[in-house]
Amino acid sequence: MANWYISIDEHGDFKPSDPKNDSFVCAVVTQESGEGIFSAFKKVFRSALGKDFSEKKELLKAFHGIKQKPEIRELLLRLLWRDCPDLIKNIYVTEGRPHVISNAQQWWLMGVQSLLFQMLNSKLFAEGDCVNIYIATRSLETIGFYTPFDIMNAKKAGGDEYLKLHGDYHSFLESEIKKWLRSISSIKMFVSCESASVSTPIALADQAVNMAHPSFKNELPPGILQTVPCLNFLPEQQPASFLQVGDVLGATYAFLDGYFDKQNDSLKDVVCDIFDAVDGKRDAEMRETVWKLLIEACDKALMQRGVDGESVSRVLWLKPMLEKEIETRGLPSSLQSPYFKLLSALYAHSGSVKTDEFDRMEKAVLSSNDFTSPDERWISYLELQLFKAQSFFNGYNFNVDFLDGLLETQMNVAKLQNARMGVTQSAVDDNCAKLLGTLGQAAAFNGNYKKALEYFVEDYGCTSEPWKSQVASYIVVVYHRLENWDESCKWFEKQSGMNFEQFGNTFDASSDMWLVLNYLRLYALGLKLGKSLPVFPDKERLKFSGDYPFGLILKWTGVCHYLMKNSRADVLLKKACECLACDSYTISSLALPMLKMRYKMAGYDDADEKAKRYKALLEKCCASEGFVSYIAGKNEFELDDGKFDIWKTAMMLPFNYA
Repeated sequence: MANWYISIDEHGDFKPSDPKNDSFVCAVVTQESGEGIFSAFKKVFRSALGKDFSEKKELLKAFHGIKQKPEIRELLLRLLWRDCPDLIKNIYVTEGRPHVISNAQQWWLMGVQSLLFQMLNSKLFAEGDCVNIYIATRSLETIGFYTPFDIMNAKKAGGDEYLKLHGDYHSFLESEIKKWLRSISSIKMFVSCESASVSTPIALADQAVNMAHPSFKNELPPGILQTVPCLNFLPEQQPASFLQVGDVLGATYAFLDGYFDKQNDSLKDVVCDIFDAVDGKRDAEMRETVWKLLIEACDKALMQRGVDGESVSRVLWLKPMLEKEIETRGLPSSLQSPYFKLLSALYAHSGSVKTDEFDRMEKAVLSSNDFTSPDERWISYLELQLFKAQSFFNGYNFNVDFLDGLLETQMNVAKLQNARMGVTQSAVDDNCAKLLGTLGQAAAFNGNYKKALEYFVEDYGCTSEPWKSQVASYIVVVYHRLENWDESCKWFEKQSGMNFEQFGNTFDASSDMWLVLNYLRLYALGLKLGKSLPVFPDKERLKFSGDYPFGLILKWTGVCHYLMKNSRADVLLKKACECLACDSYTISSLALPMLKMRYKMAGYDDADEKAKRYKALLEKCCASEGFVSYIAGKNEFELDDGKFDIWKTAMMLPFNYA
């Protein structure tokens, strides 16, 4: 068993914008503790200056590279090797920079991780050894953790406040690095962030930085200096490489990067290997972290379904592996609700909503022993019912009878909670608001717009401020369907903070797409009703990315052009169809109106490709019982339903699916 000491410092400012930047991170390895380094410094100080230091501060100042004269710096470097040849075992430095850099601190931290990863996998340390890691602190101005405003306020408040922020960050950094190190190595390790003005290990790292600099490194003994590529700390390796060295979290990140971002479907079986490795660690915190990463990645993939046409299928392929792990070793209780939410979204977007799956999840909530209070169980149950409703909506099933009675129960729960806290009046209750909003959506999808407005207006009054815009958007859409121009514009102003004309004159391609979508819906309604309207926005202001709901923006831009008798309508509707072509059941169904519009523009030719595509998509949509029920008796879904009416066609899908 041996004691080792690693000290880490840096050279340069790590500015990503400078292509010639020569910044690097440096780590020095020794078996001398802080006291041993202190003794070595005393010896070298005496040799260099012919006298003893008067206090520790003076000694560390002499060995702090930034405060040395060049000639003294070089003298100290040479004397360290002459008088203390066994002090330094190895020096590691990073070479190059990460592939992607968001700020200087990120570059530096990636360098720190790259060095530690290399050293811990170099067979330098053995099982039973103890490794003490010292990392040089950095100023608040360079770490990129706090905003300039926070730092300025801390300085104004006095030195103690600045030091508190400085200490809080470095305590956080110590904790995060310890957590990461535990995930990649079983060797006993300690981590401490220290300043060169008080720490002899950091002062030694500062000397190692000077030794590794091109002006001196050729004088080092052979084999002492080793370079390590500074990569995103997820080099281009397969997850198996990380698992081989015990880095479970590294393997998880590599898997998620390869499977979702690089779309390497052959990696899906690796999830089972990752779970087996987690089980071998016997680390509950790591297990929860791995699950959390997987759930978050699947959620993100489903949210990107408008861009990545295979995202829903990719999560579906992964589901059996996750279910196998739950069956074998269970699911961390804290992640039960997020996992159920993920499943609900998956069932919805795949168009296969299975009620027996929701029954199973409901039983799990009701029978779980992991809840600490009835309130906690109720919230989990309520969330599951809301997930279920949204899943049903995406499958064109707008029957939410299972929500009956929940609103009254939640109102009673809110009263009890307020009474417990001494609050006499409930102005906002987000759970009541969620229920009201969901009931409002169900009513709107079913065409009961009067009831929908009652729910939405009540929802708007009791929801938290950040969510009011979404509720206002629902109300805009309902009044739009009722062709009530004045009320639509009134609620659009609540949604956007500007009136219809002001928004139309100011938005651009960086604006919120949902606001622009409602603006275009209103513009089309204004054209239909013969309203006086601003000049239609030029195409540069409508150049959004391909993310959902861009397809609907293109649709309503096309409708506007059709109503203005502009030939660009067909081109826009074609782009809208392309934008909505993906494996998400609901999003793909939104292309039906555009295909029918284009069929009309092609002259009602049944042999035309547009007719074939419409019929194929309609058949795919009819795989959902909810969709079949929705279109029953609606002749607008027939390609030849009499005289073509673009407004009727544009509104053939329910509520905000149009």
